[in-house]
Amino acid sequence: MDVGKNIKIIRAGTGLKQKKLAKLLGVSPSYFSQVESGKRNPSFAFIKSFSEKLNVPLSLIFTEDYSKKEGLDPKFQKFMESLQALIFELQSIRYKEGKKRKIHAT
Repeated sequence: MDVGKNIKIIRAGTGLKQKKLAKLLGVSPSYFSQVESGKRNPSFAFIKSFSEKLNVPLSLIFTEDYSKKEGLDPKFQKFMESLQALIFELQSIRYKEGKKRKIHAT
């Protein structure tokens, strides 16, 4: 499981820049970059804050990366990779729609 990679995918899907999201989460851009690149392991408090700010289920952040799993049936592996990509894409759409609703509500 690569939490940093999942955080990066989710952030990229929202269209937010690292610097802006780091500020929103109260961490330095350097720390945020290190988390996404796998150089630092984020605290659970950071992951929870990320989850709440972007309205992302914690389970999505901890999703397993099936592209690196060995010994799986190739069809199953391909299916799981596709499913994971779809879940991330749906989360991106969900975030963007929620953002639009907030703009229209004000």
